[in-house]
Amino acid sequence: MAAGKLEEARQRYQQSLVVYEKLAKDNPSSADAQRDVSISFIKLGDMLAAAGKPEEARQRYEQSLVIYEKLAKDNPSSADAQRDVGISLIKLGDVLVVAGKLEEARQRYEWSLVIYEKLARRQPEFRRRPARLDCRLRQRWRRLLKDVSWWKKALAVAEELGRKGPTGPPRSVDD
Repeated sequence: MAAGKLEEARQRYQQSLVVYEKLAKDNPSSADAQRDVSISFIKLGDMLAAAGKPEEARQRYEQSLVIYEKLAKDNPSSADAQRDVGISLIKLGDVLVVAGKLEEARQRYEWSLVIYEKLARRQPEFRRRPARLDCRLRQRWRRLLKDVSWWKKALAVAEELGRKGPTGPPRSVDD
């Protein structure tokens, strides 16, 4: 998405957040109103992540997680509330990976997996989700570890070249 479109989308989500926060304030016992606020935080986080602002995205995902955790605590039998916590954790994990906070990301991913495993034991419709989630998380970690090792090698080469300085005439990309 073009930068202008991202900014326009972010502004729209910010406007909707203001409306949803007012509705939630006016209806503090409405789980739907609280969930709408949390969804707005998720959407803002998505826009910020896409715009290359992982720290700001992380803040929005954490705000969403706080609301979802309260909703899940207030209604522990709600599979949807538990699922929403898992979604926020995955989003947080993704943005933490981008920020290079791999251990924190791993913790969020594992926490989400625990939630989905509990849901699978209680709700038949969730039985396939932990396996799919576990597979997705394993794929993310494999790709991440591969990327990290490649970047570490590239960094070592760049640092070595930086210490040696330029040697010889510049080469073209085709050489």
